[in-house]
Amino acid sequence: MTEKNYPSGSVYPNIWFQGGGYACIWSFGVAQAIKESKFNFSNVGGYSAGALVATFLCNPHTSVENCLDSCFDGPYGPKKSIFAPIGRHQRNMTYMAEACAGHPHDWNCNFYNQKLWITIRGLMSFTGSWRSRYRNYDDLVDVVVSSGCIPGMSGELSNCYYQDNSEKRGPTIDGGLFSSTPPEFWKGDTIIVSPWGSGDINMNPSARFLDIIIPRIDRLWMYYQLGVTQGRKFFSS
Repeated sequence: MTEKNYPSGSVYPNIWFQGGGYACIWSFGVAQAIKESKFNFSNVGGYSAGALVATFLCNPHTSVENCLDSCFDGPYGPKKSIFAPIGRHQRNMTYMAEACAGHPHDWNCNFYNQKLWITIRGLMSFTGSWRSRYRNYDDLVDVVVSSGCIPGMSGELSNCYYQDNSEKRGPTIDGGLFSSTPPEFWKGDTIIVSPWGSGDINMNPSARFLDIIIPRIDRLWMYYQLGVTQGRKFFSS
């Protein structure tokens, strides 16, 4: 699929990133290839770790090097400690979310509002919601952290606003428990990016289950390079 398939005036595709912990390092490679190709898209979204990648893609000024450094060298990243007391990984997730969102001084709501769609789910709720409008930089970071919140593994019970236009907020858990698929109300084509072999562009070979939380650093770098290669081929063929 190439940009010439979507001439001026047509509906551009949406891009959806599935979650998968550190396996989504591959997805960062795909997202970097999308940025390099200047491929036009209407909306971008994701859940859990996929929300990190979608946030990175939405901001044209964020650096993939900073994002990868935050994943590898975060306070409690794979080079430090995989398992840590509840609360410590919350700081690690915040560290990564801030790297994907860029510097707060460069905050621009137009990069994200009504373009970036992230799933969240309230801790005590059987339903979830979409967030697609962000009050400020800290709100965006809270939503990204909340979508990837798995207590004891990748965050504590994060607090964020439950709805775009409501002041109600509270603890949330992994957004994939609400929806792991794109919004039904997205119009036009949707390109699904999946480390698990269930998308339009898939990691080849697929990620291992242990790569979600217990990755090998050499495999992560291999995954990223593979994502760049596959992404360049997909978006320029």
